[in-house]
Amino acid sequence: GRLCASHWANFNLTDHEIMAKQPHCLLSETIKPNNKQSDYSSLQLIIFLCIASFVAISSSNSNLIQERAQEESTSYGRSTNLVTFLVRDYNEAIDWFTGTLEFSKTQDVTNKETGVRWVVIAPSTNTGTSFLLAQAQDDEEKSRVGTQTGNNVGFFLSTPDFERDYKEFMNKGLTFLEQPRYEVYGTVAVFVDLYGNKWDLIEHNS
Repeated sequence: GRLCASHWANFNLTDHEIMAKQPHCLLSETIKPNNKQSDYSSLQLIIFLCIASFVAISSSNSNLIQERAQEESTSYGRSTNLVTFLVRDYNEAIDWFTGTLEFSKTQDVTNKETGVRWVVIAPSTNTGTSFLLAQAQDDEEKSRVGTQTGNNVGFFLSTPDFERDYKEFMNKGLTFLEQPRYEVYGTVAVFVDLYGNKWDLIEHNS
């Protein structure tokens, strides 16, 4: 380190002599903090703290995002998979749906105590909404068979190949109320089922 000015007055002094004459000066210069080194260490500490804070915040945000995603998947993972379809007779409805529209009967169970029959049909691909067939019991229910959605199209049968299914259904005697229409959303035509309910046969544009 640097020596005090008084030490440089005599260049012939040895190190031991210098220490003997002015020990306090040399010692003070030896232990004096290096300002540059101290600043560098402080900068390193600041950088470390910034990085640690960033990592902590990132980890916290990541956990929050995962929690919100889990909440959304739990809260909004709902779906409609069963709709009641009013029929005049279970067996005639099953025959028509499985024969004409090629649906599958997925459930057919009778409650032994009440005698109520639980019949569920679904598209043969087993995708989309299934129908719970409900046989009309009284005059009011019977009057609603075929009109449960009024004069509106109540059901929508999607297909990946409209031309194929349209020709096949026509050959099976299915009644279409119009010629195929080419809309901005896809190709569609309205048909009626055995009770007069209106359906859309539709191929959505990709």
